[in-house]
Amino acid sequence: MIGRVVALVAGALMVWAASAAAGQTAVPRGGFSIWVPDKWTVTIKRTGIYAANPNDELYLVASRIGFPDANNLDDDAQAFLSYELDDYKISGSEDSNVGGMPSRALQGTGTSDKDSIEFTSEAIDPGPDHDVVGVLVYGDPDAMKTEQGQATVKRILSSLKVK
Repeated sequence: MIGRVVALVAGALMVWAASAAAGQTAVPRGGFSIWVPDKWTVTIKRTGIYAANPNDELYLVASRIGFPDANNLDDDAQAFLSYELDDYKISGSEDSNVGGMPSRALQGTGTSDKDSIEFTSEAIDPGPDHDVVGVLVYGDPDAMKTEQGQATVKRILSSLKVK
């Protein structure tokens, strides 16, 4: 009986992962998928994903986030940044949406592992029955400012699909 349940769950996860949009990386336990550029190193951890470009100049972190003290998307977004970065300073913020879901976008500078970085982050609210999804793209300030870097950030942030 347990073997059948495990087989059914494994089969469902494989179907869900296969059904993620082309080029999307599925995070089955997180209930979402997100586009990651070719040749980036990807690590799936529990309900999230970590990815780095080949030159270790740009990084992606995306995960379900549930901060009990958060009262709104701005609190979730800032709590996610506090968790992922050593420190940060927000230079811009706005309410927006990703895939029709309300989100809070934050941009700024900070440090990660003592390196100066720039970041763009979104806290996306998929609805009352789901935890918020945090997406953070950060890296070397010069790499983040290039046309290619900006296009990569935009595509990653707009690609989120929630199951």
